[in-house]
Amino acid sequence: GVNDQVKKDLAEKGYAYRECRIVRSDGAIRWISDRSKLAYGDDGLPVRVEGVVSDVTERKRSEKQLSALAAVVEQSEDLIAVKDLDLRVVAANTAFAKISGHASARELIGKTDAEIFGVPPGAEPVRTSMEDDRNAQRLRPGERLTREEALVAASGGVRHVLTKKYPVFDAHRKLIGTGHISTDI
Repeated sequence: GVNDQVKKDLAEKGYAYRECRIVRSDGAIRWISDRSKLAYGDDGLPVRVEGVVSDVTERKRSEKQLSALAAVVEQSEDLIAVKDLDLRVVAANTAFAKISGHASARELIGKTDAEIFGVPPGAEPVRTSMEDDRNAQRLRPGERLTREEALVAASGGVRHVLTKKYPVFDAHRKLIGTGHISTDI
């Protein structure tokens, strides 16, 4: 069981880490992390186990929520991307990658629209798109720019989309980039 694995890790590595779900006496379900290590005496032999147990329930809930949101974004047919203040992609979904002719969203990370679509930054429609990104970064929380546009896919096909761009703020209300969602219309 779990305790056997902890004993094995302590014996083999001198430390152990685990996260597990527990049920408290009041019936509440919590998640804990347990970090343990062996403490050694002057003779080099283990004399005790030292450790810290922490309640990580809120982190686990946050991870579950983020995972669910990531799945929705990834499985969406909408083109979704987040760009940093320099207009470089920090996150995107597969639909965005495919329309731009890339096998995966990972290929887009760190690139501007001009680099993704292989055109000069001043070429249309990339110039207007990047200008919209900069303008979106000037908006207040909850505001957005909306534009209907024809999007030329890497395959040469044209899709008419409704694009919404909005500022993205961190937990401290600091601007960190631009959100971008384009829906086929």
